[in-house]
Formats: sequence, structure tokens, C-alpha cells
Amino acid sequence: MQSGLLHQLYVIGEAARRISAELKDRNPAIPWKSIYGFRNHIAHEYFSLDLDIVWQTVTSDVPMLESQVHELMARELL
Repeated sequence: MQSGLLHQLYVIGEAARRISAELKDRNPAIPWKSIYGFRNHIAHEYFSLDLDIVWQTVTSDVPMLESQVHELMARELL
């Protein structure tokens, strides 16, 4: 698996961690803690990553998150 892909997942997790508590509270359907928890797993457990879980995240969870973020942005930017 490309390290660039893991870096992108790391960045997503770091960005989720930096979102304000107020915005997170208004959007509880987004699994904020799981997102930055996955970032921590990438950062600290790099050599024990389960590549099947990483692939599931990339192919299923990230597209769902992308959709949720688009909806969030549409609501918040109105």
C-alpha cells in the first residue's frame, strides 16, 4: 500500500481533530473520534496496521465521509 495514501488518511484525521467542538456537536452523525482515532493508529501503530481495515476505510468510509462533509459545508455555508 502506498505511504501517500496513509499520509492522506493521517491528514484527514488531523483535520477532524482540529474542527471546533461546536461544529462537531452540530454534526454528531460524523464519527469524529473514530476519524482521529484512526489517525492515531496510523501514526503510532504503523507497523501493525491491518491493510484490510485500511482498504475498507479507503473504499467505503472515506467516500461516505466525503458525502457527509459536502452536506455539512452546504448547511454551514448558507
